[in-house]
Amino acid sequence: MVQHWEGVKWILGYLKGKKGHGIMFGNQHGDHSIVGFVDSNYAGDSDDERSTKGCVFTLIVGLVCCKSIIRSLVAMSTIEAGYMALADTSKEDVWLVGLVKEVSIENGGA
Repeated sequence: MVQHWEGVKWILGYLKGKKGHGIMFGNQHGDHSIVGFVDSNYAGDSDDERSTKGCVFTLIVGLVCCKSIIRSLVAMSTIEAGYMALADTSKEDVWLVGLVKEVSIENGGA
């Protein structure tokens, strides 16, 4: 328990010294488009060989959504793992575009 507390104190001290730092995503489209990135791996989970999917969505210069999940289904190939990740991420994209339109931010789509 003491080791964990020391680790927490180290992390908080590190973050305190980085207040002015952050991650900025540039918008290459020059508008208010949602931009998405997705990646997957095949059988990356060492316990049961399930695939992992990760995605990131940005709007203007900020991160809107980021996920990393282990798939509940086992993919049969790297191609299938990629298609599964793309299908899930496309659903997320459609939902985010609708949300952006609903809050009255112009959006050209993903």
